[in-house]
Amino acid sequence: MAASDAFYLEVQGEVNTVLDELGTDYTVRAPGTYDEDELENVPGATRTVTGLVADQQTVLQLAGDAGATWVATKTLILKADAAPLPGEEVQVDSQWFPLSKLVPIKPAEITVVYLLDVSR
Repeated sequence: MAASDAFYLEVQGEVNTVLDELGTDYTVRAPGTYDEDELENVPGATRTVTGLVADQQTVLQLAGDAGATWVATKTLILKADAAPLPGEEVQVDSQWFPLSKLVPIKPAEITVVYLLDVSR
């Protein structure tokens, strides 16, 4: 474990505390499967993740502290434990967004948060 890991794990804990207090639960769905016997699509499993939708100014402040840049006008900030899996989508304001587009903010190989552009 690098010396900086402890610092970023502490930052991650602080971010998680803020998101737990001010955030919202969002639904994540896995891709469905096709049931050949029944000739229908079976919906994928769902789970919840905790996050917060922020405007551009807030996200720039967070991302800038980690040395990143960001251009989205509306961004979903998710806790590091969101752990996206291939093909999953998250629902924000009644629209589904692919988690494959998540950008991890991970200085020193410690994921602090994930950012997802939900401006459309």
